[in-house]
Amino acid sequence: MTAVVRPQPTTGEMKVVMIIWSTECLLKQVVLKPSACNLSRVKRTPKSKLRDVVARNLRLFRAERGWSQERLANEAGLNRTYLSAVERSEQNISIDNLARLAEAMQIEASKLLITADA
Repeated sequence: MTAVVRPQPTTGEMKVVMIIWSTECLLKQVVLKPSACNLSRVKRTPKSKLRDVVARNLRLFRAERGWSQERLANEAGLNRTYLSAVERSEQNISIDNLARLAEAMQIEASKLLITADA
């Protein structure tokens, strides 16, 4: 099944053309409300200085050990793409996951929260 989304020039509504493949090709048009077309946008959380500190410290401690993101994620029982997003300051991290990463690297969790100028 394939979907094509096109805005209507007069109304601004989005028209979706669904193409369903079977023994015969059927086309069906569906009109969506403009708000429904915003579903594909990713919610971005605002940047945070503390999240940047955690990200920098994670990269440094991981690099000191010569570990890849994949290895650290496996050691901590986390998903590699989640760890990658945390290291880029794009994803919030829970205290529990912070503790899991610290335990995997055998360091105190508080070391991941210390700024370089402290």
